[in-house]
Amino acid sequence: MQNPPKAYAALQSVVIPDLQIVRDIGTALKLRDDMALWAAARRAESQETFYEQLRAQVGYTTFSGVLKRVHKDQRECHVALLGVPVLLASSDAALVGNSPATKTALNCVRGWLMEWFEYQGEITLYSALFGYHDICMWTPSVMRSRLDGLVDPKSASAQVPQAVDFGLPSDAPVLAFIIGAVHRPLAWPQLPPLDPEADLKLQARISGALQLCSPGGSGNRITVLTPAFASEAIAEGLDRWFGAIASAYELKGWDMHQCDQDLVIAHLEVGEDAANTSAVPLRAHQLGLDGIERRLSQLSALCAWRSAEDKKARS
Repeated sequence: MQNPPKAYAALQSVVIPDLQIVRDIGTALKLRDDMALWAAARRAESQETFYEQLRAQVGYTTFSGVLKRVHKDQRECHVALLGVPVLLASSDAALVGNSPATKTALNCVRGWLMEWFEYQGEITLYSALFGYHDICMWTPSVMRSRLDGLVDPKSASAQVPQAVDFGLPSDAPVLAFIIGAVHRPLAWPQLPPLDPEADLKLQARISGALQLCSPGGSGNRITVLTPAFASEAIAEGLDRWFGAIASAYELKGWDMHQCDQDLVIAHLEVGEDAANTSAVPLRAHQLGLDGIERRLSQLSALCAWRSAEDKKARS
């Protein structure tokens, strides 16, 4: 990152990214070249600013095309990757992936999302729930490919990263996401104005539709959070998931290991005996460095809270 001119240095508190780095990120994402991204990261003076720029670009794209419901002429459309966090009981884990029943439910979800967005553009959805065990393995180029596949299925990469096993207890809750895209002509998509009643209505609809698809009609409560653009959706889903794990099990402690520029592993000691350490990847291009720091801080707070609760229970 280049320093601002001295005349403005005293007045300017906002860090301005190096425009060449911004362009390098855009080019690498367009080419789906992760190696070029990591080379650009090494050139960047501020890693925090670099990953904020990467986070800001990876889930957004622009194309020239026609949105039949909105307009009949070809024009520039802006697209943002959308996520709806879903928290499932372990007995409903079969809903994640290519479940025919889930596909039927998601056909209804698309219409509900259109209504929630007040029909300001178009919505496309993947016809499957993506588990976080899959999403946390997406590199920036794979994440952009997922977005491109919602614009033009022919442009999606066939590359499918191998899902990770977190090593959590077998009955631990499962974090998943409905993944879609919001298309808007001539303007970037925006979330609708805050409306708690509309949010609760949408959450209840999606939860009910997924419950009807659950194997054997388990009747387990399926928690659905408010839709958000991809980075925010992943962060909110992780927060709720970590909270659910802490409520269900003893959290003896946690640690972290930075594997590379983009990947941090959060190690959790879960369960009374904590015989095995659970490993949960956190990606900087999805959360930003500050977002990873907030997730780790939350884990620290949850461990302290659970320890206090356990002491109360034993006294």
